Amino acid sequence: MIRSFFFNLLVLPVIALVIWVSFLWPQSGQFRSPKGKALIEGVWTQICYENEGDIDLMLPGPIALNSSVLSPPYIWRISKENIDKGPNNQIFPTERFISRFLPGNKLDMVPTDAKGKKLPKAGKLLAYYHLKDDYLFICWSYLGDPRPESFTTSVNTKTRMLVVLRRGIIK
Repeated sequence: MIRSFFFNLLVLPVIALVIWVSFLWPQSGQFRSPKGKALIEGVWTQICYENEGDIDLMLPGPIALNSSVLSPPYIWRISKENIDKGPNNQIFPTERFISRFLPGNKLDMVPTDAKGKKLPKAGKLLAYYHLKDDYLFICWSYLGDPRPESFTTSVNTKTRMLVVLRRGIIK
């Protein structure tokens, strides 16, 4: 009885942490940027996002407890001129942007339709990004708010979104 209690109290949380961290840890060299180069172009998996100070994990897995239905990874495909994002399945991409990378880790994103035409009345998203090894952090504002200067959101920043991406596709 006592042994079972300690097992549940100590061992199970450690196992859960190891499994969770394994999703975030770089899994193989095939997705890493070439030595000495910090490349943003490529495929990224969104691992979490923050809006109004609330953080939500986006890791692939069961959509509910005791569910056999798995959610696909939410991926971003980034090139010099475009960003496509959405679930890694037959409906990808669900969102498209014309992207412009600017000096000082600034990024402008303009929403487009499926054919790449700018959406009428869609404002430009002003973003700030940071690349750290195999992780890309992007914080943007919309609805005409100024470009963020930090990687935070709060209940007072209703027009700001922060995402954390990991290089490659997490399965």
